[in-house]
Amino acid sequence: MKSLKTYIPSLILSIVLVFTLIGASGALTAVSFANPEKLIKLTSDNNITSKIQTELESYYSSKYNETGIPAEIYTTAFTDDYITEVTKININAGFNRLNGEEFDNTTGIENSDLESSIETFFNDYAESIDYVKDDQYYEKLQSTIDSAYSVVADYCDVFKFSAMENEGILAKLSKLYVNLDLICILTLAATLFLFILTLIINIKGISAFFYWLGVSGTVSGILSIIPCIYLKATNYFDAFTIKQSQIFTSFTSLMYGVVNRFLTEGVLLLLIGIVMLVLFGIITKKRNKKEADSE
Repeated sequence: MKSLKTYIPSLILSIVLVFTLIGASGALTAVSFANPEKLIKLTSDNNITSKIQTELESYYSSKYNETGIPAEIYTTAFTDDYITEVTKININAGFNRLNGEEFDNTTGIENSDLESSIETFFNDYAESIDYVKDDQYYEKLQSTIDSAYSVVADYCDVFKFSAMENEGILAKLSKLYVNLDLICILTLAATLFLFILTLIINIKGISAFFYWLGVSGTVSGILSIIPCIYLKATNYFDAFTIKQSQIFTSFTSLMYGVVNRFLTEGVLLLLIGIVMLVLFGIITKKRNKKEADSE
């Protein structure tokens, strides 16, 4: 290991390996979370549907003095199944856009009970004041229905895909997202290549191979763990500015989920690194003992 012919190349490979290990770990973490099924499960696990219903109740109650329409006209139609479905539609719309398709979070959110409830209210009100249903009446009715769909779509967009689409963020992320699997494969392949190269360089001294892998694994593990511990210890994502409960809970749960996954992989890298160093120590100890016995 002291030979410069093996030491310097091994040192360089070890440094590069630290970054490929972290990169592969990050790519695997991203792949595990960057799919609609994961986010849909996350909303289910955190009872997001109930939070959305509470926020909608609060919203329409606050709008009563402005519109004169009681909150229950809307909220009675916002059943658990409906809110859950609209939330799924928003999540799938976001990932469809990331896959290069058009962003559409409105198709499929039609609700006959909602429309019927609004129509009944308008009809009853018109009859109570003997209002003749004219074009203005029907325009106001349709505007109210359209507004209700817009509001429910917005409140169910718990990961703010619509806002990101409007800001052009999804278009930019799409270029990365469609290549995410390739990035994962490349980082893993690069890591494997560096493993093999390190083995070839140290083929005459296998203990050195374990040493360099141990160093890389330990350093990459520590570099992964430290920021994760900081983020968790400081509750970093709790400072998220949007405080609507369904959005806040969804966002922070996702971020802490990513941190926990990356932390787990960092701990795994650290443990593998330690095991490699222990193996290096055992092999070196046995070799030194054998050399001492032969003298």
